[in-house]
Amino acid sequence: MIKYIIFDLGGVIVESGTTLAYQKIGSLLNLTKEQIREYLAESSPTGGAYRKGEITKEEFWKKTLTGWGKKYDWTKLNDIWVSGYSIKDGMIPLLQKLKNNGYVLGILSNTVEDRFIYIDKQVHFSKYFQASVASFKDHLLKPDKRAFQLIMKGLNIKNPKETVYIDDKEIHANVAKRLGMHAIVCLNAQQLTSDLRTLGVKV
Repeated sequence: MIKYIIFDLGGVIVESGTTLAYQKIGSLLNLTKEQIREYLAESSPTGGAYRKGEITKEEFWKKTLTGWGKKYDWTKLNDIWVSGYSIKDGMIPLLQKLKNNGYVLGILSNTVEDRFIYIDKQVHFSKYFQASVASFKDHLLKPDKRAFQLIMKGLNIKNPKETVYIDDKEIHANVAKRLGMHAIVCLNAQQLTSDLRTLGVKV
């Protein structure tokens, strides 16, 4: 029986602001998607270090602009990236139903502090979630299995078979599966609701 449900943020609860940032920053600075990914992607050395809280946002943007060979107000680029996160249709009602039906909810996200705060202002995490692991404060980046183990500890999960992990990236979902959890790759609230019901979740 499922008791615990762990959510990713970007691409699951909110739209992927990084994707939107690629488009806007690329157009603004005349950069290709590949050039942007080289620094902004979570798999890149600079993007990964920023998400893990190893460098400040100012250090991140200055390194990135230097790498691109561009001069620009980094605070404006930061605002473009952060403001690209909006709640996906149907997600808040889904979270409310899950909470009302007694499920214990948690967050596991590769994110930076500004984004976490910005999304929290829209979603109000404390209304739905009992624990969170975010890469900027916990210094662990998915798909590192220790990030998954940390949120399981935070939610006091003893049996991973009682847990569903939800992400928009299959590589992360597969780590959850290897740790014994159920996992869903999320496209939208409708598909997610259907997949949760298939697992016996009351929603």
